Amino acid sequence: MKKKKILVISQGFWPEIFPINDIVVGLKKFGYKIDVLTGLPNYPDGEIFRGYKSYQTRKQIHPRGYNIFRVPIIKRGNGSFFRLIFNYLSFILSGIIFGSWILKKKKYDLILVYAPSPILQSIVGIYFKIIKKTKLITWVQDLWPDVLKETGYIKNKYILAIIRKIVTKIYICNNLIITQSKSFEKIIKPMAKGTKIRFCPNPAKRVYVKKKKLSIFTVTFAGNIGKVQAIETIINAGKIIGNNNKIKIKIVGSGKLLKWAKNDVKNKKIFNIEFLGRVPSRKMSKIFSDSSALIVSLKNGKVLNSTIPSKLQVYLSTSKPIIGSINGEAAEIIKNSKSGYVAKAENPKKLAETIKKMKTLSQKKLDILGNNGLNYYKKNYQINLILFRLNKIFNELFKNK
Repeated sequence: MKKKKILVISQGFWPEIFPINDIVVGLKKFGYKIDVLTGLPNYPDGEIFRGYKSYQTRKQIHPRGYNIFRVPIIKRGNGSFFRLIFNYLSFILSGIIFGSWILKKKKYDLILVYAPSPILQSIVGIYFKIIKKTKLITWVQDLWPDVLKETGYIKNKYILAIIRKIVTKIYICNNLIITQSKSFEKIIKPMAKGTKIRFCPNPAKRVYVKKKKLSIFTVTFAGNIGKVQAIETIINAGKIIGNNNKIKIKIVGSGKLLKWAKNDVKNKKIFNIEFLGRVPSRKMSKIFSDSSALIVSLKNGKVLNSTIPSKLQVYLSTSKPIIGSINGEAAEIIKNSKSGYVAKAENPKKLAETIKKMKTLSQKKLDILGNNGLNYYKKNYQINLILFRLNKIFNELFKNK
C-alpha cells in the first residue's frame, strides 16, 4: 500500500518544545511520509536559537528521518503586542511565498495545521490546500478571538469582530477541525457552520521519575512564564505561605514575564521561591524527581477554562501529585483522575491553603495521588493512543473523497 504523504504546518516546532514534535515522529512510525513547514525557532524567549540564522530559508533532515522546511520570520523579541503581530504575520506571508517555492514539486494527501496561538497560521494551510488540491485539518489549540479579549491583548470590539469573521472563514475552509479539549467543540461548532469537528487531546511523552525522600516539601511549576499562566498567583501564594523552611516553590522555564516575576519576588522579599530558568528537557526528570508536587495554573476566563494546558498531561505522566490553580476542564481532569487538589484560579489564598493541605499528607497518600494520575495518563494521553485516534480521523477523510 502506497504511503500517504502529509504536510504538517506549525509555526512552532522542534527544537522548540511542542506536542506536535512527538506526533510527527509517531505518524512516521505509523507509515506516513511527513514533511514539516515551520519557522525559525525562537519560542519562548524571542531570540533565534543558536545554530540558525535570521531571515534564512533552510531545509533540515530531522534525526528521525523526515524533512523540515524552515522559512524566515520576524522573531518574537520582547513579546510585546506589536512584535507578536509581526511575528505571526511574517510566518503567514513567508510560509506562502517561500513555502510555494520550497514545496513546488511536492504532492500531499493531507495537510495538518497544528495551531497554538494564532490559528491564523491555518491560512498557510488553506493556501496549500487550494494549490495542492488536497484536504486540510487544523488542530485547534487556542480559541481566537476570545482568548485575545480575555488576556487583554485586544479590547476593541470592532477589531475583535473582524478577527472573528476571519477565524470563522478559516474553520469553514477546513475539511475537518480537531479540538484539544471537549469544551472547545461547543464554542467552535456555531462558527464552523457544518465543518466536521473531532476531539483529540494533546499527547505527552511519559517522564520517568525516581522515588526520593525529600526533607523539604517542594512544589514545582514548569513551563512558559507568560500572561495566561497567572504566575502572580503563585508568587502571592508564596508570600502568604511565608518564608517557611519546610515549603519551597520552584519555577522552571522562561517567557515574557520571567524578568517581572523575578523582580516581584525580590521586591516582596519572598525567599521560598526559586527560579531555575529554562532547563533542557533531558533534565526535567531530575527536577520532577526532586518535587513533592507539581503546580498547573491559568487565569480565569471562559476560553481559558476550556483549555487543557499541555503540561497537565506531562504532570500526570510523572506519578507526582498535582495542585491546580485553575478552573474548568483542566480542574475537572485533576478531580476525576483523583491525582491532586484544586484551588480556584487567580486565588493566592486558596492556592496557599491547598499547598499547605497537601504538605500534611503522608508519603503513602501522596504516592496514591501520583499513581492515580499516572493511571489516568495511561488511559487517555499516551502517545500511541493519540496516534491511533489521529489515524482513525485521517482515514475517515481519505475515504470521503
